[in-house]
Amino acid sequence: MIFEILKDAVDYSQQDTKKLLQLSILYIFGFLIIPLLIAEGYYYRIQQQSLKGVINFIEPLPEFNNYTNLLSNGFRVILTKLFYIIPCVLVLIIGILVGALGISFYLFILFTILLWLVIFFLFLISTPHMVYNNGDVIKTLNIMEIINIIKSIGVKTYLELYIDILIIFTGITTLTTFIILIVSMGVGIVSGQIMGLFWNSNIFTLTFIGLTYILTSIITAYYQIFLARSISSLYNLRED
Repeated sequence: MIFEILKDAVDYSQQDTKKLLQLSILYIFGFLIIPLLIAEGYYYRIQQQSLKGVINFIEPLPEFNNYTNLLSNGFRVILTKLFYIIPCVLVLIIGILVGALGISFYLFILFTILLWLVIFFLFLISTPHMVYNNGDVIKTLNIMEIINIIKSIGVKTYLELYIDILIIFTGITTLTTFIILIVSMGVGIVSGQIMGLFWNSNIFTLTFIGLTYILTSIITAYYQIFLARSISSLYNLRED
């Protein structure tokens, strides 16, 4: 079943280059807040569509319209993310404060990573649960309800998809980083031969930063579509 969910999510994500580009542009200009809210609202809309869909029956990606709806739903998704991020931020602050007491830095890092993994584990299923309940953000905070949904899906099944999602994300990130480094070095070397060493280092830095930001935005757009589709399909496996 997990293979079917992943295959369906991949096919769904790559079917419409135009909409992927639109979503990428929104993430590129996400620092302006409004584009970010629209992008997150689109994540919500994909889940809304997918919860009513069927695996391996590929519906077209939803349209970018009704922007008031996208903004309000995007705010819900951002709010949910903040709810789950806050504990990690608090742990990080506490860790910095108690660092002077001689607490092992490596143990603290290990604990923080484990906390992030647990929180992401719960967060993944919380958004489709919110969408299923007509955008009720409070539902994302009902941890026992979230845990019961995971049990209903099957802990093994849920964990398998969770690990696959992490592996895919790590693989894409590693490949992208490699591509960015190669291209940046190439541009830096060529510019260095033309303009000199100082220009070389500046061009490399600017190229690296620019490519990193743009490619990260494109990857985020693709991954958000993939994630919204796959986790919604998994949510549909629960027993009511």
